[in-house]
Amino acid sequence: MKEIVAVNGSIPASPTIKTLSSSFYYPAGVAVDGIGNVYLSDFGNNTVKKILAVNGTIPASPTIETLTTGVNAPYGVAVDNGVNVYIADTQNTAYWSWTSPTRRALALPARQTAQPAAIALRR
Repeated sequence: MKEIVAVNGSIPASPTIKTLSSSFYYPAGVAVDGIGNVYLSDFGNNTVKKILAVNGTIPASPTIETLTTGVNAPYGVAVDNGVNVYIADTQNTAYWSWTSPTRRALALPARQTAQPAAIALRR
């Protein structure tokens, strides 16, 4: 995972690019909560990870927590104003709501959902 460093709120023509982690295998979805933590669905490693912010920014050597187990090819990820993380679990054909340490299935509309790849929240 890479970070492109902005200068005065803009990306320069030749930006500084930092490697934050090389442990991801096909990161697919990204969400950011209100305090700057970043959530990534790691499709290839069948997990969702949380990159912890410190005072609203991601440090050069961030702490990365694994949030989920039991998902299969998670693709989309979203986070609400609380601490709930929502996951589109592609190969399990499910949507999950994750509030550590529990995971529960979300209610879906009556129509069938096959291999969900995205999730969005209305605020």
